[in-house]
Amino acid sequence: MTSGNRPNAGTLNQAVIDRLEQRASDENGVLGPCLLAYKAQVRKLKNPVDLIHNLTAPLLAAFEPTKKQIIKRFTAQWKGNTDQISKSVVNSLRRSAGTNYQALVSYALAKYLLAVGSRYGGKGSGVFS
Repeated sequence: MTSGNRPNAGTLNQAVIDRLEQRASDENGVLGPCLLAYKAQVRKLKNPVDLIHNLTAPLLAAFEPTKKQIIKRFTAQWKGNTDQISKSVVNSLRRSAGTNYQALVSYALAKYLLAVGSRYGGKGSGVFS
C-alpha cells in the first residue's frame, strides 16, 4: 500500500490481469481464445514494449475458436432454429470483437506497466493526484 492506504501501481495492474484471466477461464466465455493467442504471441518477446504491439493479431487469430464457442452456445439455446442461431452468432461475434479488444488492451497495458516497473496504476493511484 502507498500513503493514504491506496494500493500501489503493481497491485492495481496485477488485479487487472487476474480479473481478465479469471474471465478468460470461463469455458463458456469468449475471451479465452483471444488471451491464449496473445500469450502465444508475446511468449518469445524480449522487449517490454512488444507487449503492447500489434494487439489485433491475437484478436484475429482467435476468430475461429471464438466463433465455435459462440455457435455451440447458440445451438444449445435455440435448439435447431437455424435462422435465429445464425442471427445470434453474427451479433455475438460483433460484440465479442469489441469487448475482447478492450479487454486485450487492458491486459496488455497492465502487463507492460508491470514489466517496466511503472508507478502509474490508473485512477486513484496517487501518481497524478
